[in-house]
Amino acid sequence: MPAPLSLLPSPRTAFQVFTISSAVALVSYRLLQASASTNMPVVSAGVVNDQAHLTGKTREEVFEYLANFDNIASWDPGCLKSKRVDSGPLKIGSSFDLVTVFKGTESKMTYTITKLDAPNEVVLEGESAMVRAIDTIKVLPSPDDPNNVVVDYTADLSLKGWRRPFILFLKNDLNKLGRDAMEGLEKAINPK
Repeated sequence: MPAPLSLLPSPRTAFQVFTISSAVALVSYRLLQASASTNMPVVSAGVVNDQAHLTGKTREEVFEYLANFDNIASWDPGCLKSKRVDSGPLKIGSSFDLVTVFKGTESKMTYTITKLDAPNEVVLEGESAMVRAIDTIKVLPSPDDPNNVVVDYTADLSLKGWRRPFILFLKNDLNKLGRDAMEGLEKAINPK
């Protein structure tokens, strides 16, 4: 089988290879933007936003449950294990070690609380060998019923190093990851 770059006219320079791969990435990005539906949860490459509608719990109870990422494995199928690293009351700087799974591959991530505004919003930053994540969780009263709660969850994911531009090709997988997490949260919280 010929080498993939053998299709390029000879002689090839590093500049030519870089220019061609940059053009392919730009065209792919433009096509992705043009084909994106306005109601899709991925609002830009690597950003997933979805909501869960919860009943039977107060905002304070839901916030406490979600801010403590020690609980995430009980509702997010993308997380196999979670363990709090520190102890005491939750605070900015509280950390959690997670084992996540994406497309069958497990990886270890560490999340740290960077913003804590109970019972409204918590922001956690996560990092693994290949991924950086900023998860913003907002706990809001439901506009339909003030006794119910809406969780607005945004995960801003970026790949590290040379993998970074390939986040564009994970849009559908990221949408599914977000939807599965919100469905898992609804099943864990809502009365049966």
